[in-house]
Amino acid sequence: MAVCTGLIVANLYYCQPLIVLIANEFKIPEANAGTITYLTQAGYAIGLFFMVPLGDKIERKKQILMTTLASVIALIIAATAQSFFILQIASLLLGITSIVPQLILPLAASLTAPEQRGKVVGTIMSGLLIGILLSRTLSGFIGQLWGWRSMFWIAAGICLLIFFAIQRKFPVNKPQFQGSYGQLIQSLFTLIKTQPVLREATLINVFCFAQFGAFWTTMVLLLSGEPFSFNSATIGLFGIVGASGALAAPLVEKWETKEIQELQ
Repeated sequence: MAVCTGLIVANLYYCQPLIVLIANEFKIPEANAGTITYLTQAGYAIGLFFMVPLGDKIERKKQILMTTLASVIALIIAATAQSFFILQIASLLLGITSIVPQLILPLAASLTAPEQRGKVVGTIMSGLLIGILLSRTLSGFIGQLWGWRSMFWIAAGICLLIFFAIQRKFPVNKPQFQGSYGQLIQSLFTLIKTQPVLREATLINVFCFAQFGAFWTTMVLLLSGEPFSFNSATIGLFGIVGASGALAAPLVEKWETKEIQELQ
């Protein structure tokens, strides 16, 4: 599950080191080419709000499979786009269909004993963060060697393999919710209204993710210009630095758990 999570969430970030290459092919300003990065994130937000709650109403494995297959289609559209407008549409669709990690997390939590849930979720979140950060390194090298379209073709192949792996390995998880889709969406606002800790955590994550996205996206434009003039492969290497922190997360969680047990 952690591997699937990392490989699918990577779809959201492959485009970032490729902005300059895309701008050169379509002969548009780099700032305009950068719109695909926020269209991908906007699609992700749409998918989180409208599609993730469906996991409480329909069988999760089926939803994960259908969404993964839709990601493959979106990646193929991006790889074959003959105009920047089509690439923008594909980026939006790719964001919408890359919400699979947020379907895997509740599936894993529901299958885990309460005393192991924190460790399991932490492991999957590590896979998520590693996928986010190393996706830039991979796409930077692929883009430099074979062009930006190759990265989307490779990603489509990866997602197709993931589809078959999920079909074979993931357990069926039948939903318990019997209400309507409208009630599911309404419950989101009810939770925000009645749970102050959830409101606080939501705001913290909003600002953290905004800072994260602003840094990694604008960094590409900065490093590709003067005085650096780095190519996409060099820019992608910066993802390795970030991934080292994600790799350390399970160790930190283990040390914290040990300290708490000793204090008790």
